[in-house]
Amino acid sequence: LLSPVVSPDGEKLSCFTVGNVGITIVSFPIRDKPVFHSKKDSDDEDDGDEDDEEEPEENGHKVLYDKLPPIPYEYLISQGLITWPFNGFDLDWTENDNMLAFFARKADHVLVLMDAETGKILREVEFPLDQAFSPSFSPSGKVVYFSASKNVTRDIYAYDLENDLLYNVTDDLSFDTAPVISPDGTRIVYVSFVGDFQKLFMIDLSTKTKTQLTFNRYNDSSPSWSDDGKYIVYTSDEVRLIEDEDGGFKHNGRVWNLYTMDVETGEISQWTDFFGGVFTPLFARDDNEKIYYLAYWQYDQIQNTIIPNFKVYEAVLKEPIRTFFSSDDNEPTYWAFRKTDLFKIGLDENQIINPLEAPKDWQLVPRTAYFGYNTYWGALGSSGLDLISILGDERHSALFAYSGPLFRYFDYSYFNQRKRFQWGGFINDYKYPLYYSFRDIVKQNPKQPILNQTALEKLEVGVVGAYPLDKFTRVEASFRIRHMSFETFLAPGQILNLSAGDIALFNFFGRSNRHSNIFSGAFVRDTVLYSGLAQGPWHGNALRVEFEIAPPSIGNSANYVSLNVDARKYIRVTSGSLLALRSTVMWNSDDNGNFILMGGTNTLRGYPYGALIGNRAVYASAEFRFPFIDGIVFPKGIGIGPFRGLAFVDAGAISFSNNDLPRHEGFSYGAGVQFNFIMPMNYVWTKTEWHGYDKWRNDFYVGINW
Repeated sequence: LLSPVVSPDGEKLSCFTVGNVGITIVSFPIRDKPVFHSKKDSDDEDDGDEDDEEEPEENGHKVLYDKLPPIPYEYLISQGLITWPFNGFDLDWTENDNMLAFFARKADHVLVLMDAETGKILREVEFPLDQAFSPSFSPSGKVVYFSASKNVTRDIYAYDLENDLLYNVTDDLSFDTAPVISPDGTRIVYVSFVGDFQKLFMIDLSTKTKTQLTFNRYNDSSPSWSDDGKYIVYTSDEVRLIEDEDGGFKHNGRVWNLYTMDVETGEISQWTDFFGGVFTPLFARDDNEKIYYLAYWQYDQIQNTIIPNFKVYEAVLKEPIRTFFSSDDNEPTYWAFRKTDLFKIGLDENQIINPLEAPKDWQLVPRTAYFGYNTYWGALGSSGLDLISILGDERHSALFAYSGPLFRYFDYSYFNQRKRFQWGGFINDYKYPLYYSFRDIVKQNPKQPILNQTALEKLEVGVVGAYPLDKFTRVEASFRIRHMSFETFLAPGQILNLSAGDIALFNFFGRSNRHSNIFSGAFVRDTVLYSGLAQGPWHGNALRVEFEIAPPSIGNSANYVSLNVDARKYIRVTSGSLLALRSTVMWNSDDNGNFILMGGTNTLRGYPYGALIGNRAVYASAEFRFPFIDGIVFPKGIGIGPFRGLAFVDAGAISFSNNDLPRHEGFSYGAGVQFNFIMPMNYVWTKTEWHGYDKWRNDFYVGINW
């Protein structure tokens, strides 16, 4: 649980947490009784003591936001869960109209107003600012204060919801965060850096006067007000010397603990001193002696798993550990090794307006080199290298391999991602048996004799570019010059024994021996979420639409257009089950060496692997995937699993563009079991009709869910 806030009536808490769909917002009633249970007698029998507590009932929590990204938002802004922790609260609750405010990611951070009872989104506001955090309502609920950056300077801003006005409150060069307005609406307490430390400040909204509230060489964080405006509660990592049992002294290790400040007198009280840390504290409604806060426990237990965790706790303030008055002891707030007279650095305004090109540095990453000699293949070897910029935004890659007369591979590519428009180029020279591209771990070579006896030789040079429209969507373009040839090895007289399908494929390869100048463009969108519970894709959709055109040129050149569409949709049913839908379309106007295989593994699973081939195809599949058995454990702790079930139906049709081969259609359905043992295993039972075979058949393959 993170960033708890109290409802206006003081009876509920709302906060961020991690749910089945990612970051969610929940609300729940504040318990009247402690949740800790008293220990019963060792024999577990009721001893009649009325102080023994029963097992607590469900606490009636309500999930207010459980929508999967990217609709309506990519994610909710929760410091520590999604972003690096800045300071302050990421959630706030209005005093009178029952609204919650938070920031969510779209193009940037947008302010979202939500009905705290129904979870309905009431309003969105986008700002011309960067990385907005920590919303805080004014007492009237008509103004929202928050922290945001502009030209690398972070200030406190205010947004008038009624008049659509945005203005800068602090407007200075300091790093300002975590604003919270006083109950009377006249002052804001916030956090700002002084040297190397973050301290509490207060600004009077009528005079714009800023007052530093805390001082010295430690950090103060996440302030909030009591309802009467007399106190501020906050956390601090002040280092103190503590007397140990032997009379010596040790420091408390810079742990965040709970403090309050009397705003009028400046008296500070420390209330906790423990290792777990206190975060984002706030007063209960109309109660200056009750505080809610987050505590961090490194060894929390959730479903028999020990993991770090944050929980919300309630503290009743009885007697402080110590009290003192806020004062400036003139301690330097820069680290000891930083001399302010030598290392005082300010921002160069000219650098902000006219940024200089970042200096380049490179890392050379060689690949393993291997060379040898085989009596069957002859000389063989492989190696390569990568040259990567220190920021990882530029990469040169080269790879080569060879083995005898039928296999050589050389590939060089360069890709530049320094700006939003990404571009690169490549050159490659290949020669290899075609079945290398389709060899399956279990099925070995496809069931297509011509394919298994054909070698591809290709030389290609090209440039590519990509422009991301957002995190989930991009467009791509490329231009390639390609020469391609196929060589089929047939024994004398073997062609006389070929089937019509084999002859069609033989002719297809022959007509594809030519060069081409190819322009292509693609639209790509991918919002798929993955889950370990689902053993792969779990929710979202993916779409790739690619169009190619090769205009006529000099000599024996290809002249064609092609269209390739691949669409996937995953519909979450439960936390571990889903409906997976898939459709594929491949269309070519002429023979150009592009083809598709169907049958086996995960396309038309009722048919032998690679049994259907063509360069025009339509395919569709629907699967229901669900949990089956968590695992099977054998003696000595050896186990396999989890086991997941699936039920599927798929259909397809395929042909060649020249009509040498009649169109083949396929349809199959069945069920199966998936499990992990070193590799993902799949065992399926399918029903289909193939060459007069019309029975249930079983099949085994290794593969990951599409």
